[in-house]
Order: sequence, then C-alpha cells, then structure tokens
Amino acid sequence: MKMKNTLLIGCVLILTGLFLGTPVFCADKSGEKENGVVENHVFVRTASPAFRFPIPHQFRVQKPKFKEIFRALNPKTRLPITISIYDLKTGQSTDAEFESLRKKVMGTIMKLGFCSRLALKPVETVADYNGFPAYSFDFDCKLKRGSGSIKTNLLAIVKNNQFVSFFAMSFSDINKIKKDLKSISL
Repeated sequence: MKMKNTLLIGCVLILTGLFLGTPVFCADKSGEKENGVVENHVFVRTASPAFRFPIPHQFRVQKPKFKEIFRALNPKTRLPITISIYDLKTGQSTDAEFESLRKKVMGTIMKLGFCSRLALKPVETVADYNGFPAYSFDFDCKLKRGSGSIKTNLLAIVKNNQFVSFFAMSFSDINKIKKDLKSISL
C-alpha cells in the first residue's frame, strides 16, 4: 500500500506544475532571488507580487519543480504545498480566469487516472484576503485503490494583475493547511 501511495503522490506532484500555462517566474534557476528566499522558515518574495508565507512547521522546503516558485513537502505524508505565479489575461474577469484554472485542475487530475471521482465543493470568493481579492476551491480526490482520499485546496490571490497560486494537499484535514495559508502576508 505504501508503494502505491508513493506512486500516486508522485503523479499528484506532477500535476501541481502542469495545469496552468507559463508562469511569470520559474524558481528552478539557482541563485534567482526574485523568486523568493527562505529565511527562518518563512518564504519571502520581494519582487512583484511581493509576499511572505510562514512555512508550516511540519513542512520541509524542497527545490521547486515545473513552474513553481516554492515547494515544501510534509515528510510524513509526502504531500506538498506549492506556490506559482501567473499573469491574468487582459480583458477577462478574474472570476472567468479562476473558473478556467479550476477546470484545468479538474481535467488534469482526472486524466492522471488515480482518482475514481472528485467530490467538489463550491468555489469561495474572498473579497478581502489580507487586503486582496482571492478564490479558494476545495475538492476530495477519491482514490481508485483503497478507500482513502486526498483533500486538496487551491487558493489564488489576485495581486498586481497576477494570481499568486497556492496548491495544498492532505490525507486528513485540509482545514489545518487552509488555516496555515491565512498567515500569508501580502
């Protein structure tokens, strides 16, 4: 069962970097501080859009993959928190942009084939997420093998005509991670 979960998690990690288009910044180039740095277990980004994210204590920072600017992994569950930054399209509402993002995420997850079904929750529009508009979307991926599920949250904060996108996963309570995400300082 542990091997199957590891394979499943590997597939899930791949999707975190694939479901959107080209990011504004890629953090896999060593030494590029505009993508952000970790100081005292806080991810600090000073380039636009600037923000600070206190990394939950149980997570360990890893090298970003794909289109991420930040990645941390819970060593017990092997599930990530990732951050990516994407330009918003001109002339399209942020509601439409987030709906497009949501559909891409759902499509990608189902194409990977490890979910038997997705249990979707309504999109939550947050008028003031630490001073900025945001969207939050939760869903459960019911695993094809076994009786478990992966709880997932996609949070996209709108700042400087960009989405600051947080993708977090948990085998148990996603609300704990969502509480951690409330500590983002923009």
